[in-house]
Amino acid sequence: MLRRVAVVLTAVVGALAIAGCGSGGSSSTLSKDEYESFVADPLTGLAAVCAFVGVEPEQGYLDACASIIRPRPDRSRERVDWTRPWIDEVERRLAGYDFLEGYAYED
Repeated sequence: MLRRVAVVLTAVVGALAIAGCGSGGSSSTLSKDEYESFVADPLTGLAAVCAFVGVEPEQGYLDACASIIRPRPDRSRERVDWTRPWIDEVERRLAGYDFLEGYAYED
């Protein structure tokens, strides 16, 4: 049950960050820096979300939620030998989404 709640809270964090609530900004997208700051210190971000929704969480709850947040991206793309045309296509598609600005195949 606790894991399910943690998954829901993680989704809320993402939604609030995308809405600009997590950083106090007015942006409608989650920047690479905001995402990386969140995963570098998920306890602070999760506590801020709880405060935003008016919930005072117990430390065990925050720890459980933070434990399922990956500290770095899953680099599953490294399991495949990519051809240059495939990489070019991925980069072309990345360019079509503002919220992916700053990301590239080589990251």
